[in-house]
Amino acid sequence: MQYTVDPDAREGYRAGKNLKPKETFIGFNLHIAVGVPPEGKRAQAALAQGLVFCPAGADSDRAGLQVIDALTRQGDAVDRVCVDRGYSYRLAAGWARELQRRGIDQTIDLHATQRTTHPGPVPGTIFVDGHLFIDSLPQNLRDPGGFPLMQSAEERLQRIAAYDARVFYAFSKLGQPNRTRGTQRYRGPAVTGKVRCPNNPASMRRDPATRPTTNCAGRECYCSRTITLGPGDYLRERQDHLYGTTKWAKDYGRRNHVESLNASLKIHHGGLRRGSIRVQTLQRTGLLAALVLAATNIRVLAEAYARDISAPAPASASEQQSQAAGGTGRRPRRTRTPKRGTGPHRAKGPPPRTPTDTTDWVPATKAHKR
Repeated sequence: MQYTVDPDAREGYRAGKNLKPKETFIGFNLHIAVGVPPEGKRAQAALAQGLVFCPAGADSDRAGLQVIDALTRQGDAVDRVCVDRGYSYRLAAGWARELQRRGIDQTIDLHATQRTTHPGPVPGTIFVDGHLFIDSLPQNLRDPGGFPLMQSAEERLQRIAAYDARVFYAFSKLGQPNRTRGTQRYRGPAVTGKVRCPNNPASMRRDPATRPTTNCAGRECYCSRTITLGPGDYLRERQDHLYGTTKWAKDYGRRNHVESLNASLKIHHGGLRRGSIRVQTLQRTGLLAALVLAATNIRVLAEAYARDISAPAPASASEQQSQAAGGTGRRPRRTRTPKRGTGPHRAKGPPPRTPTDTTDWVPATKAHKR
């Protein structure tokens, strides 16, 4: 339904943030891709690398995939994404399954409705927060809680430690997924040496002080078996790094680059706010938004690296040394050798006479006339 004179603007939903309540609005959405540094590497300036501009209320998963595909076409390989719930909370068929087809892993935050416990595909297993565990997982580790915004640093570290404690009971990936079928194989924690299982004598040799012992004695278990999960087995919530663990927190923390760019675009550098673009139609509004985003990148580069991209390139080390020595900084002009046949014409004379040669040299034309 069209609400405004702009034929392309639509109604969208905006979540509450910065002490503002959630609301609806009329307009467009920007889906921006921001490059993040690899884990453990030095942080870089937050720059936009891709943009999809669409009417508000459009499918965010489709727009996100368009950004990823555009980056792939231009040679920027995408192997992992850190996205918010606006994308990851969509249906698995529209987002998680499409990422799996493209060979892309995701690190996501889970909604409260996703942090639940469900029966596993076989007896003795359970799904917790979308990941497969053995049912020996203690009850106090099945729901340590989430990570609210106003949580203190000490409380956050304590909660992460609780999530780290349940890594021992989790199944581990085995090989690469089958992108066509959407399946992934997992190995039990006794095979990978994370727990001591009475049904696996080799695992009982491990130190009980560092490896927990399961309660599988006298019953069948899957601690030492391989299980294959399909796209219908909580693919939407599954991720490489178990939710809430230290690895997950470090990886998902890189998503702050996106929020940094949003702040630059809206406040610090771009000034893109509601009503700042006053044209109609998707093409015109999107073009101006792209220009504002490009200008924001330029200003971020100028402030982060003190580099004006419109200025001439800095002099090289050799040029700087030449200038310091009093030279002009230019290379000395090389003397050119004239090409054969282009120099001044020289008359051909007789060859040099040798002591044994007493014959006078006569041009061929005169010799012929004789």
